[in-house]
Amino acid sequence: MATKVVVLGLIIFTIVTITTYLLLVNVLYFSETTAAIIALGCGLAIEVMYRKKKK
Repeated sequence: MATKVVVLGLIIFTIVTITTYLLLVNVLYFSETTAAIIALGCGLAIEVMYRKKKK
């Protein structure tokens, strides 16, 4: 069960991070550096919320 939570958390993190990055760079025209930092922060926040919900 713990492995399933880790794998799903990783998948959620990846999808959120990539989607946020692409949105920020291509739609909102952020610089790549700024978009990468914001996207990583969003991905991390969503994964933390997912893990807390699973406990």
